[in-house]
Amino acid sequence: MLCKDKIISIFCLIDDILKGIDHKDDKRRKVSDSEVIITAIVSSTSFYGNHSSAIKFMKEYSLIPNMLDTSRFNRRLHNIARLLYELFEIVIPNINII
Repeated sequence: MLCKDKIISIFCLIDDILKGIDHKDDKRRKVSDSEVIITAIVSSTSFYGNHSSAIKFMKEYSLIPNMLDTSRFNRRLHNIARLLYELFEIVIPNINII
């Protein structure tokens, strides 16, 4: 299980990378693409890919108080699939494996 400090650190890293590639969120959205991505990461690492459990976790611990419902979250996640692919293309080659 990821602890709160690790989740916040990973979120900041993702948010900085998105700003670095000049990604713009829609101003009308209450939940940013960075928040959707970090919730998907928490889902995959701590809840065996169960999005609804990760969404509840993020709400309960006030990490993302305006979190989307499961259906809207899944639609947003599918909409940013290309962005996720680009994000991993940036991050994975820069990881040094010893």
